[in-house]
Amino acid sequence: MNGMHTQSLLAIALFSLLLLLQGCSTHYASSPVSPAEQAFDSYYGSPANGMATDNNASFIDGRKGAVLREDAPKRYVVKKGDTLWGISQKFLKMPTYWPEIWDKNQKVKNPHRIFPGDVLYLYYRKGERAINDQLVPTIRVERHGSGLPISTLEPFLMWPLIVDKDALNQAPYIVASRDNKLLIEGENTVYIKGLANSSRGDVYGVYQTGEELRDPETNELLGTEIKYHGKVSIMRPDSITTAFAEEVKREIKPADRLIKINEYRTALTAPMKAPTIKVRGVVMGLYDATLLSGQRMIALVNRGKRDGLQEGHIIGIYSKPKVVDDPYEKSTNKFKVVSAVPVTLPPERVGTMVLYSVTDKLSYGLITESYNAIKKGYKIGNP
Repeated sequence: MNGMHTQSLLAIALFSLLLLLQGCSTHYASSPVSPAEQAFDSYYGSPANGMATDNNASFIDGRKGAVLREDAPKRYVVKKGDTLWGISQKFLKMPTYWPEIWDKNQKVKNPHRIFPGDVLYLYYRKGERAINDQLVPTIRVERHGSGLPISTLEPFLMWPLIVDKDALNQAPYIVASRDNKLLIEGENTVYIKGLANSSRGDVYGVYQTGEELRDPETNELLGTEIKYHGKVSIMRPDSITTAFAEEVKREIKPADRLIKINEYRTALTAPMKAPTIKVRGVVMGLYDATLLSGQRMIALVNRGKRDGLQEGHIIGIYSKPKVVDDPYEKSTNKFKVVSAVPVTLPPERVGTMVLYSVTDKLSYGLITESYNAIKKGYKIGNP
C-alpha cells in the first residue's frame, strides 16, 4: 500500500509540475499584473487592428481631416536635419498615422528615404475603401534633393547595446594610449589587443560595460548592457593593433571593449507604425538618465521579438496608477480610528517612443515626444 501511495503522490506531483510549466510557457503569462493594472488595462491602449498595413486598408478612409492638422502646409521642402517624425508633426495631429497618408504607389517606397531639397505635396485622392467616395489626404514627393536621406533614429543606433556576458569577455580591448593616460581624449593613438585579424580602415565602437539587466516583473536575466563611448579606426593590425580614436563621446579608458560597427541603416527601412498586437510592459531603463527622461532620450523596455515587437513600432508610455486619499469618504476600524478611503487614479499617457533596436527579450526606443517627465518603472502600451 505504501508503494502504491508513493507512486500516486509522485504522479500527482509530476502532473502538477507539467501544468505549472505549461502555464509559464507564454512570456506574458509569467509576468505578474497588479489588480490596479488589471482594472485599468484598457487605459494602456489597444492593438491597431484597423490601421493601415500592407493590404492597403486605411484607417482614415471616410474620416477626411480626422488626423490632419488644420494648419498643415500644402507644400513642404525637406531640410537638412529634418526627421520623419518632425515632418509628420507638421501635417498630422498624431504622427502615428504617417503611414496612412503616404502615397504607397510612388517610386519612393519608404518615407525615410527622402532627401534635403525634396518637395512634399499634400493632396486628396479617393481612398481604396472610402465611404461614399470621400477623399483622403495623401502625401507625394517630387525628387529634387541630394546628400544623405533623412533619418529619425540613426544618430542613436550605436548608443546602448545588449550583449551576452561571455561574448563580451571575448571582445578585443584597449591596452593603452600613446601618452599612457587613464582617460583617453579624441584624436589620439590607442593600442588594442585582439584585433590582429582586422584590416586597415575598419571602424570599431568603444563600449564600457554597464549593468546586468533583469526583468523587473519576472527577475529573468535578459543580458548585459554596454554603453557607447566613441569609435576608433584601425591603422596597423598586429598582435598589438594601432588605431586612431576618431570620435570620443565620453571618456575612453584602457580595458574598454571594442565591437565592430555594423551597418545599422537597414533597420531604418522599417516604417513607423502602431503595433497590431497587444503591448504591455515596463520601462526598465533610461539611457543617460538615472531617474528622469524626456524627449529625445532613449528608453529600454522589457519586451522584444518574442513578444511580437519590431523595429519601427510606435509605443505609448504611461504613468503608473496613483493612490490618493478621498477628501470626503472616511472609514473606521475596530479601534475607532478614522482614516481617509484610498482612491486609485487611472494611468495617464505621458509620452511616445519609436523602437529602433529590438532583440529577442528587450527593445530600445527613442522618446519622440513627452508630455510629462518619464520615469523608470512607467508602463508601456499601445499608442
